[in-house]
Amino acid sequence: MTRKKTSGSASAEELAALLKDTKTSAAAIAEELSVAGHDAITAAHIDVARAALAGASDVAALATLPPELAGVVLRAAGEAGNQELLRQIATEGGKDLAKDAKRELQRLRSRGVEVAELAPTGVSIVKPLPALADPPCYASSLDGFGERALWIAKNVPGRGIHIAQLVVSDVRGVVAVDVLGLGRRAWREFRDSLPHGGPVFTAEISREHARWLVQQATQVNDALRLPAPHELGQAAPLLGPLPPAGWEPPSRTRFPRENDKPGDAARSAELFDSPLFASWIPAEETLRALSHKVEEISVSRLYVDEAQRRAAVHSTLADAAAAYWTAERRVLYAARLLEMAFVIAEAGQGDLAALAAATSHALDSDAPLESVPFALRLFDRAFQLPAEPPPAAPESAGLIVP
Repeated sequence: MTRKKTSGSASAEELAALLKDTKTSAAAIAEELSVAGHDAITAAHIDVARAALAGASDVAALATLPPELAGVVLRAAGEAGNQELLRQIATEGGKDLAKDAKRELQRLRSRGVEVAELAPTGVSIVKPLPALADPPCYASSLDGFGERALWIAKNVPGRGIHIAQLVVSDVRGVVAVDVLGLGRRAWREFRDSLPHGGPVFTAEISREHARWLVQQATQVNDALRLPAPHELGQAAPLLGPLPPAGWEPPSRTRFPRENDKPGDAARSAELFDSPLFASWIPAEETLRALSHKVEEISVSRLYVDEAQRRAAVHSTLADAAAAYWTAERRVLYAARLLEMAFVIAEAGQGDLAALAAATSHALDSDAPLESVPFALRLFDRAFQLPAEPPPAAPESAGLIVP
């Protein structure tokens, strides 16, 4: 049966009816539309339109349709409630096609149909602010008992700078934790107030280095079965991830043993000329026991003169040093001295840093203790003898028997 030819332009309803007439071929419909004045619509266009109405969504193909035919497809999709096709065209189609698809979506809303909001497209006129880099981290020099302070700061969007302030010890683990929230100006003032001279120097360190130091301290806590302060959990988001396996702190890589100068270990006692080592003395329990012995020598009547007392004190300190410097303690102080070498180098004292590194390497070796004067000087300086001894007793006095 031959379809009756139309005359004049076909309306949208007539075009829709032709597309739904699956008994008539696309070529026949294109011919009929051509007679009606729609020369731009081809059989290929009819196939694309029919596929879209059947549920296939090829936005690129739809964009090739003549406007009158594309409008019919969109209207039919809207009548069928085909939101998927309309949303895809609204976000991926050309300007005019997307506009018509959005109009059909709005028509669905007006009918009470729930339509999800479209995701924004195009380039935003208001560009987001660039992400701010986290502030640097800082570590203080170590005191004589292996304690130091750490400051690990992080940018918190909309809330300024948050700082994890920790005290860590190589013999007691994480000792104290505090979390501070500061504005950027207050942070700068806080940073500038960190000690940079005298007996304490603060060095800038990498976030990996800071995190590694916290990890080392928590391992001490675990070994001692001594819980870290509960505030450490609050500080965890500021600390960042652990360094990758095999990561080495710059305190180890910056001072290779082969760079030590001959004779540096023999000069190791010179470290105590620096105020950075002013607080370095033996462990408290060792010092307490020694104090009793030195006091006994100072009041004993077994010694003829002050020179004998000084010799007795020196001998006592030497014996205590020999007992003090176990293999374990040599490793402990070697690690402390390497960290000190890094801090001292950051303070701009390269020669002193090299001396600290050489002393570290000497302790962490089989070198005899007497070849590392630092080891005995640690004790001597805790019990300073009088600079000018009192007059010696007459030689004929002999020993004084109590």
